[in-house]
Amino acid sequence: MVRTISTLIILFIGTLMGQSLPGIIPNWADSGVMSINLADTSGVKQILGSPMDNLIEPDDEFPYVCYSNMERTEYWKLIFHPGSVGNSFNEFEVGKYASELSCITLRRDGSIKSNKGIKLGMTMKEVIAVLGQNYKTSNGGSELQYTYNVLEEGSSVFMSHYNMQLYLGIYRFREGHLEWFKFGFEYP
Repeated sequence: MVRTISTLIILFIGTLMGQSLPGIIPNWADSGVMSINLADTSGVKQILGSPMDNLIEPDDEFPYVCYSNMERTEYWKLIFHPGSVGNSFNEFEVGKYASELSCITLRRDGSIKSNKGIKLGMTMKEVIAVLGQNYKTSNGGSELQYTYNVLEEGSSVFMSHYNMQLYLGIYRFREGHLEWFKFGFEYP
């Protein structure tokens, strides 16, 4: 009996800490990009190898690793926060590729997509259909912001799972189409 209960507890904890988090991800949040979840090391080495070996440490922003699609039309930054575990990234940024970026080319054709299917080129209406109506606009209506602050709104299963206080998703549009997005947990 004790062994059965222990097994169930281990399975429950393993499910919460594993790569698949359905049921705890609210519509306004995204959990990752290309099956790499925020603040989760599982699967990183299998999919990306050893990204920490390619960490770029600029003076004016957090360290990051940058990947591009094979066509070099899009980039994906995995942003590392000080004090985090290696291969655990707290913010993801996706945008149009520029030659000044030092990105590793992924062996993958096509768009870089978030785990919820958000990709460059989507319309504002399509993004809202995925993430819901709980947003604020800025930059003259060309930017959607989804935020969740535990101090203001109380805890949620999603925020408790990550033990974070502030989630922020920013989606920037040009001429009605998504040209850049960034989401994850703000550094405390």
